[in-house]
Amino acid sequence: MSLLKYKAVIFDCGGVLVPNIDDNMHHLNKLFDCTQKEVIRTYFKHLHAFEKGRISKKEFWEFFNKRFDKRVPVEKIEKRLFKGIKMYPIMRRLLKALKKDYIIALLTNNTQWLYDLDKREDFLKYFSKKHVVSSHEVGMRKPELRIYRLMLKRLGLKPAEAVFIDDLYVNVKAAKKVGIEAIRCKSPEQVVRDLKKIGVLKKNV
Repeated sequence: MSLLKYKAVIFDCGGVLVPNIDDNMHHLNKLFDCTQKEVIRTYFKHLHAFEKGRISKKEFWEFFNKRFDKRVPVEKIEKRLFKGIKMYPIMRRLLKALKKDYIIALLTNNTQWLYDLDKREDFLKYFSKKHVVSSHEVGMRKPELRIYRLMLKRLGLKPAEAVFIDDLYVNVKAAKKVGIEAIRCKSPEQVVRDLKKIGVLKKNV
């Protein structure tokens, strides 16, 4: 019988394992010949529908081409969007270290980009397929409480048996409301320190 207080560590993706792709929107204004503000407004106008799987990647970018009267190929857009998006080395080491003693899971507001990014960075191999909950595949997104409960159901754990890591305060707050211990990620190094404080990690990675 395990004596560990926690049995699973649940990670967000963007802003935790890798830089947040939202921060790369400024690369797109030249493609669409518009201001950064206009790109960002269009992005967030349609993002939630994209993250809930209600529209495809092709449809998402078509909103941009129609809005700015362009015909920029999806491949060209996403080459710019993914520029510099690489997994943090310390987070890769952290996943490897935690996997020895804990279930590690992924709970992310995401789209097909999750798998596009995995082709580049090869990080989903650290997670069991059933322990990857992506919003676009389940039709719900953080901070909806039901997506945290779905994650716990897949893990077969009680809320108090899991730790959740996310870069957004609203998502951390929701996890705590469900009863999950939660850490807000401000940097990979800070996450390591906080995991050590609560006894999940015994040494640096």
